[in-house]
Amino acid sequence: DWQVHVVNLTEQFAQVAVAGPNARRLLEKLGGMDLSREALAHMPWAEGRLAALDARVLRVSFSGELGFEGAVPASQGRKLWDALLAKGAEFGAMPYGTEALHVMRAEKGFIMIGDETDGTVTPRDLGLPAGAKKADFLGKRGMERAAMTAPDRWKLVGLETVDGSVLPHAALSPLEGENANGQRKTQARV
Repeated sequence: DWQVHVVNLTEQFAQVAVAGPNARRLLEKLGGMDLSREALAHMPWAEGRLAALDARVLRVSFSGELGFEGAVPASQGRKLWDALLAKGAEFGAMPYGTEALHVMRAEKGFIMIGDETDGTVTPRDLGLPAGAKKADFLGKRGMERAAMTAPDRWKLVGLETVDGSVLPHAALSPLEGENANGQRKTQARV
């Protein structure tokens, strides 16, 4: 009975991630906002101006590096992009793609649902403490089941190839023999 109206505004904004040790310094060069650690701690957002554009800046990090995301009206996205590249030249700023982003994210231990997890993975499998912040939590009973704590459960590990090549997505490391379903046994998957 509050008569709330919800509208998805996502498409009305262009959003650019700025990450790396000089991210804050670069954004400060665009002027208009106090982005100091004291003014904008990790996870909040602030409104102001960047490169003379109305902007919202989120202090977040998907890559694990010092990071911000700047959102401006969609029609102003290119102006923000160009300003970031121009002012970032002195820092060696450059665009990076999602592959680099995901590698940095995984190296920092930032787990993403769907990449490192598939509905069968527990925090322990990922090397994370299960329920470390709380003595009791939703899902605790399920995670304490024998199958979820078995010592032979697969674990998330980092791999580095000897020759520097890239392993294809979904590659398997086979073992000799077959399982009860007649499938080749595997010891790992990418």
